[in-house]
Amino acid sequence: MHNMVHTYRFTKLMFHNIRVIEQVDKKFIACVMDTRCSGNHDLLVLVDQHAAHERVRLEQLTSELYSGEKQDYSNSVTGHQIQSSTVEPPVKLHREVCTLPALRTFHKQLHEVGIGLDEARGSVVLHKLPSVLVSNRLPIVSTATIEEMIKEHIEHLSSTGGASRTIPHILTEILATQACHGAIKFNDPLTWNECNKLMESLSHCKLPFQCAHG
Repeated sequence: MHNMVHTYRFTKLMFHNIRVIEQVDKKFIACVMDTRCSGNHDLLVLVDQHAAHERVRLEQLTSELYSGEKQDYSNSVTGHQIQSSTVEPPVKLHREVCTLPALRTFHKQLHEVGIGLDEARGSVVLHKLPSVLVSNRLPIVSTATIEEMIKEHIEHLSSTGGASRTIPHILTEILATQACHGAIKFNDPLTWNECNKLMESLSHCKLPFQCAHG
């Protein structure tokens, strides 16, 4: 008996000829992929149904984060400014979170990621947050989480000279959590059509092979 190990490099091109077989054990979607290498051998793969739907939802939520509108999975983000919503009443931040000089230096960059800050009687107050963090004009996360997000992003901007357009890390974690909570779970039965639709949606993702949690 010979043990043979083949190494495959998964690419988005493989989705072009993917064939869904069926759901397996209410946990995985069995598919056949044309690897387009090693003599074009077909490769049987098992796709984690929760992780797949989680990735689809994360990219959809990220798209909505910028546009404020529901988009098809195949649409890419067209804007560069995160949708923001007003917070009432405004939240006064601790001095160590954002100093007045930092506010004046990075006001534009903070606005681009949906964070609206102003000066008020020598202090810094928050009046806008990314819409995903606001419900009925109130933050859905704690003040401590908000302050940690702002402080972390200001430190990141300081280290890059204000040139970064990266989404705040805490915000990406919140999106990943939301994607997880609303995703298909293990033991959820799926029809062949539902499996096929999920794989089609996954094929439109920018990072179809990457877990939503990193």
